[in-house]
Amino acid sequence: MEPGVWYFIAGTFDGNEKRLYIDDSLVGMSSTTVVHSPNDLTIGCGGQFGSHYPQFGDFFKGTIDDITIYNQSLTSDEIRNLYLQTSNRSFIVSPRTVTNTFHVKIQIYGKNLTEGIQVNLERDGSFITAAEQVFRSSSTMLVATFNLSSIPLGECDVTIQWPDGTRHSSPGALSIKSLPEGVIFENTNIKMSAGTPQTFTFTVPETQNLFVTLQKVQYPGDPHWSWDGRLALVQDDTEVANSHSNQDQIIHLVNPEPGEYNLTATSDLTGSGILKAVSYTHLRAHETVLDLVCRLLLEKKKDTQITITANL
Repeated sequence: MEPGVWYFIAGTFDGNEKRLYIDDSLVGMSSTTVVHSPNDLTIGCGGQFGSHYPQFGDFFKGTIDDITIYNQSLTSDEIRNLYLQTSNRSFIVSPRTVTNTFHVKIQIYGKNLTEGIQVNLERDGSFITAAEQVFRSSSTMLVATFNLSSIPLGECDVTIQWPDGTRHSSPGALSIKSLPEGVIFENTNIKMSAGTPQTFTFTVPETQNLFVTLQKVQYPGDPHWSWDGRLALVQDDTEVANSHSNQDQIIHLVNPEPGEYNLTATSDLTGSGILKAVSYTHLRAHETVLDLVCRLLLEKKKDTQITITANL
């Protein structure tokens, strides 16, 4: 977090799981219990309470404004709508980082999203490319599909235009990065919530081997390094492979049918991980398929993660 910048922060607890959001993004979660206290709720400082007078400490170094407390746990959609109401943005984009591949989908959340809206990418005021397809899921959500295989890397502005010519732009809303050779899909920070499935879409080229790996990661404050997960790989509404384990997982398809695949991940616990789909036509010299599987599972990224805690 940068000094001098306002952030929208929300925390929820549904009786089993705590979640922390910064702006519209979920940045941390953990399964826990909350002990009820007869003391007053204090926001902006921590410390121990004595028998007669509270001993305040650990004061928040900054400014807090517009605090709201709800008597229910808000959903991710409700958090997103609150962020839109309190920020100067007319819409938000998810995910914010994508790769320069052929079939890239982004979600756009806003208000009064109608049929016939165009979604474009721009940079420094110049047009880059338009979405090949825009699907209106609801009045508050669009799904735009791009071919980014020949688009220069870096940040782009996302612009949406209504049929009547009204335009809104979100500067630097989308960052395009390249993938390592052979990687066709990568999500380095998936966050699983108990019982809530997540589905990802990617396009598989002609290849001799397709590997899908899920590497379990311990998120700071989350005790579940090894969590029970299930992967289901689907093409044309048919499940072609699956994996179920509480350790690192891998799916291997030999000579997969080229085309679009949906990968659904589910878990019975809160957990974090790194999800990849890798296409390998040729093995390295003297490398067996078993060697390749071991290498894929050992190639874990060491991402820097930040945990923000608040004492209430």
